[in-house]
Amino acid sequence: MQDQGLRRRPTAVVVIAILNLLFGCLGLLFAATFVLFTMTEMGEVLVQINQTNPGRIKGMSAPEIQDALAQKVPHYATFTNIGATWDALVSVALVLSGWGLLKMRSWGRTLAILYGFAQIVAKIVSTAYAFLFVQPALAELMQRALDEAPLGFQRAVVEWTLGFMSAASIAAAVVAPMYPVLVLVAMFLPSVRKAFRPEPKPSVLTASQEV
Repeated sequence: MQDQGLRRRPTAVVVIAILNLLFGCLGLLFAATFVLFTMTEMGEVLVQINQTNPGRIKGMSAPEIQDALAQKVPHYATFTNIGATWDALVSVALVLSGWGLLKMRSWGRTLAILYGFAQIVAKIVSTAYAFLFVQPALAELMQRALDEAPLGFQRAVVEWTLGFMSAASIAAAVVAPMYPVLVLVAMFLPSVRKAFRPEPKPSVLTASQEV
């Protein structure tokens, strides 16, 4: 029987494997950064540096926004921590799946399929939470900062940030589910299913005839 690692890899498998490895490694990097800023004093150091900046806009630093959202949005800190943990687990799954796909292991395809379905559900939940709770609170904070910002450069920065964050949230809601869908489409292509299909074992009659 031909070894799975020696099978011919369909182009779709190679592309998804490489993307899984790439996105998985980036996700692990972001997870490590999140842990660095939340579990160490690095975040506090950056807050102190930002507070000494004479040109800073009050209420517009990332820590200030996060603190304000934690007060306004229900279960914001819990949801953020769960999301970060989920992203780390998904990143590990992507790396393992990418490696398995490159080696043409059936578990690599199975893991990719599980990732696709689970991530679509997770994105629907997170997008609904963001639009129902986070975005209204964030828009209120940004509008308050806009009202308090003096005319000139600082006000222009707030206006640009407000527009960018609104556009980015809409783009994220549209783009985020696209990759899991792409993974599922690729994994269920006829050529991919055929490539991972177990080869039939030779029957006893055929083996006896060969002898």
